[in-house]
Amino acid sequence: MKKPIPILVLTFILLFLMVTAHIKSAGEGITNQNVAVIFIYPGTSEGNVGENFTIEVKVSDVIDLYGYEFHLRWNSTLLDCVEVNEGPFLKSGGSTFFTYKINSTEGCMVVDCTLLGDIQGVNGNGTLTTIKFYIKKTGECLLDLYDTILLNSAEQTIEHSTTDGYFYAVTHNGGNIGGGSSATKKVVK
Repeated sequence: MKKPIPILVLTFILLFLMVTAHIKSAGEGITNQNVAVIFIYPGTSEGNVGENFTIEVKVSDVIDLYGYEFHLRWNSTLLDCVEVNEGPFLKSGGSTFFTYKINSTEGCMVVDCTLLGDIQGVNGNGTLTTIKFYIKKTGECLLDLYDTILLNSAEQTIEHSTTDGYFYAVTHNGGNIGGGSSATKKVVK
């Protein structure tokens, strides 16, 4: 008569393990919908030859941002980068170190910025960098964000996606040269 108790206990343990495994596997397909995003604003820029236009490299839904780096590429036969400035977002958390390097021949740049000291990073949405371009000739090109890095105050990478921008020259009647625009989105882990 004492043999049914161990079988009953084993049955309950097995049932418990199966339910636990099912609950755990059900949650594995869920992803965080609030992944940080680095993006070009506005998504599409336009202007006339001989004019300047400004874009912002922005971040959204970031938590504990302590530092960032991004590369930006454009068509150097169409555009010249004439000014790069730190945006207000990261320095809202304290003193920062901001630096950039432009390769005008290749049409690319790298921008780095970090908070200074043993402090927490910033949370939320905001402008990381503003960039002014001079339009040399008509055409259109991608404003390609690549090799982006976001770091938290523990110097760990923050998962994020990127969204490129697009530029086109405007004709005298307000239309664009080439007709189309597109932007691409990339996930960085």
